[in-house]
Amino acid sequence: MKKQAQRATLLTILAVIYLPLTLVTGIFGMNIRQIDSDTTELWACLVGLAAIASITAVVYFGYRHWQRRDAQEKEARRQQDKVYKLA
Repeated sequence: MKKQAQRATLLTILAVIYLPLTLVTGIFGMNIRQIDSDTTELWACLVGLAAIASITAVVYFGYRHWQRRDAQEKEARRQQDKVYKLA
């Protein structure tokens, strides 16, 4: 059950990142004269994509690192408690 809760938390974090981005792409995907200008270069879109992918990767791997460190600390405390109970 704990793994399922962790996965739900991760999905929530990813939703917080991607839902606003989906809104922005939906707005810019509309055929509105003021937004639809030919001045946007391809490199600008690629830079935006790279930035979004980088931020997502940092958040994901940071979360994984935090979870692993937390699990290791809990295990160390559990081992320490076991040693004190034996003594």
